[in-house]
Amino acid sequence: MANIRLDTPEKSAKVLADLLATMEGRLEANPRGTCPVDTTLSLVKMCHAQSCGKCIPCRVGLGTVEDLLEKILDGDGTEQDLELLGRTAETIYLTADCAIGYGAGRMVLDSLEGFRQDYEEHVQHRTCLGRQDQPVPCRVACPAHVDIPGYISLIADGRYEDAVQLVRKDNPFPASCGFVCEHPCEANCRRNMVDDAINICGLKRFACENSGDIPAPERLPETGKRIAIVGGGPGGLTAAYYLQLMGHQVTIMERLDKLGGMLRYGIPAYRLPRKYLDEDINHILSTGVKTLFDVSVGKDFTLEDLRKKYDAVYLSFGAHTSKHLRIRGEETQGVIPAISMLRDVGYDNPPDFTGRTVVIVGGGNVAMDACRTSVRLGAKKVYIAYRRSRADMPALDEEIDGAIAEGCELLELCAPDHVVTGPDGTVKALALRRQIPGEISGGRPKPYDAPDGLFELPCDLIVSAIGQDIEWQRF
Repeated sequence: MANIRLDTPEKSAKVLADLLATMEGRLEANPRGTCPVDTTLSLVKMCHAQSCGKCIPCRVGLGTVEDLLEKILDGDGTEQDLELLGRTAETIYLTADCAIGYGAGRMVLDSLEGFRQDYEEHVQHRTCLGRQDQPVPCRVACPAHVDIPGYISLIADGRYEDAVQLVRKDNPFPASCGFVCEHPCEANCRRNMVDDAINICGLKRFACENSGDIPAPERLPETGKRIAIVGGGPGGLTAAYYLQLMGHQVTIMERLDKLGGMLRYGIPAYRLPRKYLDEDINHILSTGVKTLFDVSVGKDFTLEDLRKKYDAVYLSFGAHTSKHLRIRGEETQGVIPAISMLRDVGYDNPPDFTGRTVVIVGGGNVAMDACRTSVRLGAKKVYIAYRRSRADMPALDEEIDGAIAEGCELLELCAPDHVVTGPDGTVKALALRRQIPGEISGGRPKPYDAPDGLFELPCDLIVSAIGQDIEWQRF
């Protein structure tokens, strides 16, 4: 017992005061933009190193706090980790035996409260608000992270070919995206702080229209590896392009007679002229990609066959089946999926809607494609039924404006209830139920049925455009 020495509270407080003085000096020396999460980790490590080990909350608890902070800084943290960090720090603050322990716990709690946004940025976006090398907002918003400032500068210099080549470093469909990209980059454009976003999508389209034929980049040396890609849509073609440039030999297996997938068979030609789609595809094929048409998994070959013949297999078969409305009478003749309708148009075998009244159910871009295509197919009247308000529609504003300008009528806050059939068993009307916006869920208000809000909308055709699924059954 004579060898046991207990520090007095006064001595622990003095050690903590010395630590705090050292921390204060370090903070003053830190440059602007220093990450508060990283700083908190450094201070916790200092306290942990000074702990005596005589109480579990301090010695073990601070080690747990270190691990959680490092996990958050590495971009692997979750909201649950943030909650655990707060609970652990509070436990240390309330139960540690000395000032070093409860002082460190209090410091972490203060950091979580004062810099909550910084912690959430690490967890939700794996980035740091304090970084001095923050990436350009438009490039971050781009799903392909294309060098947008770079190609805009090249366009400004009249170097259109170089601009297109720069886009193709990250996206082999510059021409197609110039027509149909949803351009989330423009929502994050810094020019919005002045007046309005730069027309990034339009500039890319302009460069493609004025660049002429551009040869594909030189491939890396052959690797001898053979790769099979099932599906010739944008996903499969993109993978094929970059794998081929890496030196592998790629073979695309497509069940239809042309490549392009939803770009060709899901997006109408008035939005994406086939000339520009074919230009993108031909550029990809010019790298040496091989193709097999009219073949499908489960019919002409199995996945096991591909595994035996190729070094790697990439499945990219897309989402070509329509989600069900899940209402009574959905199987009635005259209720059709938007995907099937648009596919027929893509096959140059369009249905005849002359003189018919069509109701499109849905509020996305596919729904807008379906309603505007219905107008072009001769429909007498086209309605768009959407269960939320226009402000909550996922379709692009320009597509909604275009549909309304072409005569389509938007029915907001109206959800399908059941299909009304006539004596001949075909569609007579669509029963709709008016909706009331509720609490916000997932960024949009959740709709509820309005009392006594049921009414019938006479129509001949009902087109379902509420989303798509993959054909997973064959796998």
